[in-house]
Amino acid sequence: MGNLCSISISTADTIPRCWDCIVGHASYTRKLEDNLKALSVELAKLNARRDDVKRRVDLAEQQRMEPLNQVQLWLSRVQTVGADAEVLINGGTQQIQKLCFGGCFSKNCKSSYNFGKQVTRKLAETVDLKNEGDFERVAEYELTAQVDVRPIEPTVGLEPTLVKVWRLLEENDVGIIGLHGLGGVGKTTLLTQINNNLSSMPMGYDVVIWVVVSKDHTIERVQEKIGEKVGLSIELWKNKSCDEKAIDIFRVLSKKKFVLLLDDLWERVDLIKVGIPVPNQDNGIHMEHLESLIIRFCESMEKIVIRPIDKAPCFHTLSRVSLCSCNNLRDITWLILAPNLTHLFVVFCSRMEEIISDQVTDVVGIPIPSPFAKLEELDLRDLPELKSIYWDALSFPCLRKIKVFNCSKLKKLPLNLDSGNQISIEGYKEWWEKIQWKDEATRKFFLPSFKCVEWWKEVEFQDEPVQYLHCFFW
Repeated sequence: MGNLCSISISTADTIPRCWDCIVGHASYTRKLEDNLKALSVELAKLNARRDDVKRRVDLAEQQRMEPLNQVQLWLSRVQTVGADAEVLINGGTQQIQKLCFGGCFSKNCKSSYNFGKQVTRKLAETVDLKNEGDFERVAEYELTAQVDVRPIEPTVGLEPTLVKVWRLLEENDVGIIGLHGLGGVGKTTLLTQINNNLSSMPMGYDVVIWVVVSKDHTIERVQEKIGEKVGLSIELWKNKSCDEKAIDIFRVLSKKKFVLLLDDLWERVDLIKVGIPVPNQDNGIHMEHLESLIIRFCESMEKIVIRPIDKAPCFHTLSRVSLCSCNNLRDITWLILAPNLTHLFVVFCSRMEEIISDQVTDVVGIPIPSPFAKLEELDLRDLPELKSIYWDALSFPCLRKIKVFNCSKLKKLPLNLDSGNQISIEGYKEWWEKIQWKDEATRKFFLPSFKCVEWWKEVEFQDEPVQYLHCFFW
């Protein structure tokens, strides 16, 4: 007997697959010449884009900008890919000479296949790399040293103020801090100490910028000093307009956490025109923790505009306000947004006409509240145009003392029989005798409250302006 073995082989899938493989491999050889030409063209395009990017980088570096890491990586890859492509192009002539029968076959099939495969892959890599080089920006401004440590004198007696300012710098909701006072009291020394402390305790700030503004400052001069610190101050940049410089400064600082120290400040500097990103309610800067506010010698200030948050008072913690020599200010109606104000001092404001305007709703944009509910002391001196404290009588449940000196046009006080008899009123006798009361009963009610005082003797003024001012500003 014999054995019979039957073997069945299906060629339905095998033959097509083998054919595809053969054709695919053959295409590396058959398309070799065309792919080499395409690789040469795409390499030229890649090199052109590389030159454009490098030109932009060179220009940016002249402006003291730092190339982006992704741009530097791309340029490095272009160098590598370009060198590989050049080797393939240069070797292409020899490989083409091995082809026969119109490029369909090769005298050395394996060599031509491997070479054709490399050319095809390098062509695809070159095209992709060229497309990746379409950068919107190639560099960004590089900030210089974070803090320039400055020489300083000992801060004798300034330690409490330094501690207070430093605490404010640590707060996330504090955007602007003002240091003010008469010449020689140590403002620059204190500012220098803050600057130097930031060199060892940066608190997350990217850069600290020191600018001496001076009395005869210009916007352009302030911009140039800031530009030097943030890497913008080159000859090309200096030729730009003020608006163009402001845009550049804003673009740099809006992406950084920075401290700007303005020394020797004589008048308001328009931060918007300079290009400084100004803290505001929208970016989370509030003044909800303000306790004391002192404004002195702001000769050009005509109005203080406050925009309330959610139609509600926004100075809940503000308890003391002092104003001195703000000669263009006509009212301080915004104080209606400080419901817990306890002490108010207004001195030497020659054009002040009202404390709280009768147009209060228009000014602060909220329904009329009852002001001065927590006020304990009101001190008004040398306000020759002052005619009104408030247009109606107030209860003043906490008020203990009113001082009025050299306010000759102030003929009415916002008092009535409900205001309480605990109030002490001090002033000149001539002024008191001209006060106009709602009725005779009200006049008699407050008559025992008045005390005639010579205020110059009260402050013991002895040719020392600082001593005088300290009587009103704590």
